[in-house]
Amino acid sequence: MLAFARRFAWLQPFIAAFLIVSISQAGFAHVLSFEYGQSQPPTPSQDPQAMALLQQSCKVMGTNPSDSIATGNVQIQAGGAQSTGTIRILTKGTAESLWQLTLPDTTKTIIFNTGLASASDGSATQVLQLELAVTSQVTEFPLPLITSILNDPNTSSQYVGLETSGSASLQHVRVWDSFASSPDLAALSPFSTRDIWIDGSSGLVQRISFTVRAAQGASPGVATDIYYSGYQVASGVAYPYNIQESVNGTPWAAISLQSVSFNNGLTDSQFAIP
Repeated sequence: MLAFARRFAWLQPFIAAFLIVSISQAGFAHVLSFEYGQSQPPTPSQDPQAMALLQQSCKVMGTNPSDSIATGNVQIQAGGAQSTGTIRILTKGTAESLWQLTLPDTTKTIIFNTGLASASDGSATQVLQLELAVTSQVTEFPLPLITSILNDPNTSSQYVGLETSGSASLQHVRVWDSFASSPDLAALSPFSTRDIWIDGSSGLVQRISFTVRAAQGASPGVATDIYYSGYQVASGVAYPYNIQESVNGTPWAAISLQSVSFNNGLTDSQFAIP
């Protein structure tokens, strides 16, 4: 089992967008036991002000496209070392996405599909435990994520308040999946929490933060912060071309997108989980 964990240790420094930590022995054993049914799901609680802010942000960003392809350059800062590569971000609808990072010596790919996720380093692929999969949906393109949150009747939400960041006034909203319609997965609810900051003037999403943990109990968390700027509108859809990502408060990736296209005819096979 430990050898299995070491084989996928490459996940640890490459957990940017959906931030995935390396698979631990305890976490893997927990998934095999599938003990989620021991918890009872709470009833979804939707804050009207929070939901209204998310709906307005979606309206500003446009109608979610059938699919999207974004490509660009990325600078990675990890352990004092820097590297430059390319990034490719694909989405289909609101439930399928793919994140691929290509560096000089390796290619990392994470696929999310309707609640499941897999990670690959080019030589081996691993289906991730559900604790990790629940935050593996592409975050770099906020519109599909926010649309999926609004369309899910299991979503719970909270309006946290108006906050200031520099000269900007940001509306802070917190959301999580109650899993009310899937009682066997109720214990995953705390893993799904996301904090979203929306610009009070433009209505555009400025930041999304969440904590990733590989297992329940005392499993350590990895704090993820995604910052968006440089929105450009094409075909009526706003996409952030500049994305900054940090891990536990330390800058990790700077993404500069070069091209974005919508409604490309992507198929489900491109988001298949092994």
